[in-house]
Amino acid sequence: MQRRSESLTCAFICLWLAAIVITLALFHIFDWMHELVRTGLLLLIAALAWGYRRELRQLAPITRPPERWTRSVVRMARTGAAINTAIGLVVVLVGFRSASVPSDQAQSVIEALGLLRHGINPWASTTILDHVAYPLAVDELDAIPECQAASGDALPPTNAEHQILSGRSNATAALPHLRALPECARLRHLFSALGFKYGPVMLLFYWPFVTLLGPAGFPIAHLLLFAACCLLVARWAGRGHDPFKTATALIPLVWSTQLTWNALIQGHLDLLPVFLACCCLVLCEQRQFGTAAVCLGVSIGAKLLPGLLFVPLLLKAPRRFLAVAALTVLAAFGPVAIWDWSGLWHNFAYPFLRGPDSTALAFLLGPQARLAASAGSLLVAGWLAVRAHVRRWDLTGSLNWLMGAHLLTLGSGSTFHNNYLVWLLPILSAWVINGKGSVAPARMPAAVATESSAPERRPGVRYP
Repeated sequence: MQRRSESLTCAFICLWLAAIVITLALFHIFDWMHELVRTGLLLLIAALAWGYRRELRQLAPITRPPERWTRSVVRMARTGAAINTAIGLVVVLVGFRSASVPSDQAQSVIEALGLLRHGINPWASTTILDHVAYPLAVDELDAIPECQAASGDALPPTNAEHQILSGRSNATAALPHLRALPECARLRHLFSALGFKYGPVMLLFYWPFVTLLGPAGFPIAHLLLFAACCLLVARWAGRGHDPFKTATALIPLVWSTQLTWNALIQGHLDLLPVFLACCCLVLCEQRQFGTAAVCLGVSIGAKLLPGLLFVPLLLKAPRRFLAVAALTVLAAFGPVAIWDWSGLWHNFAYPFLRGPDSTALAFLLGPQARLAASAGSLLVAGWLAVRAHVRRWDLTGSLNWLMGAHLLTLGSGSTFHNNYLVWLLPILSAWVINGKGSVAPARMPAAVATESSAPERRPGVRYP
């Protein structure tokens, strides 16, 4: 009877994982112009996460998973890892044979490194590296032609050398002259935010790969990051030497179409900050707060999100570790900020300046409705943070916060591209590791454990 109950629990976990993988795959089918469906899929993930904990509490605990279930999920995890590795190797071969990369994000890294070699700041307000944002800014300028300045009222002209070095020397790629009028302030911000959108750590990481291997360096770096993420999850889940738990924790990573398509094939740049942020989560659970703070600071130094969502995890540590994370971020951004603070600020504020696109619910909402949605998201996030703080940011409280904060960020933002879902994958793996939401008892010092485990001795009684 016990074995049958455990088989039922294993079947539920596998069905839940299948539902998660299918839901994630639907985001590729319902992409642009499906704002409501994508928001509904986010709500479905939230419902699945809540239902997993609720149903698992009512099912029999797994003391020893049935062998057939263990073999099946281990085979599934290995197959998913092998498929991703094979796809990554094919992309590497394509990279060696071609002179280009499929992702505009990867291309911006190549161009930014080229600018640095010529001593030009890729974050400067006079640099064009974001060739997706540029035509959007031009469209807004066309809608307000009175902002196009005459020569006497213009802002300082742009140095054309920036466009030549970034490979965009054609005349249409020059920054326009804009009038210094209040109604043109948004346009001036948009045209000042066309530089590199990621942190210095991102360039530092990819620099040796691009320098030595060219375009093939991106898929090689992403294969290494994929292996590192899998190893991190496997080591964390495998603390109890349970292959069933380890394999089920790996399935959201190795069977997700987001990681395969967006990271390995398209070459989007989310794996590095995600891996470092998840190192922070694991290290916080092991109470290695110093290393966790450094990992979190380096993650934010590569890309602001998802690292900023992990900052509250350090609230359970002594306050000096928050200072360590802040100093790490300052060390990453400080030299660039000194070089050109205005350009750095405009580039990182760009997500708040641009209009919504049709991947996000905000595309359907007016300005006031978007503001109300953002306020509602902040209230829910605050409620999750308070609950986690009451639990002293244990694993269950931390994961509740991370799951809610990620879903709220994705659902309430002005853009919601599929590569952002890579941020969610390790959280889903951790959700499996955490199981019913229970927390392993804290490890006691040896002296305390010895003292507490000794039998009580009564006065006046002789003991052998």
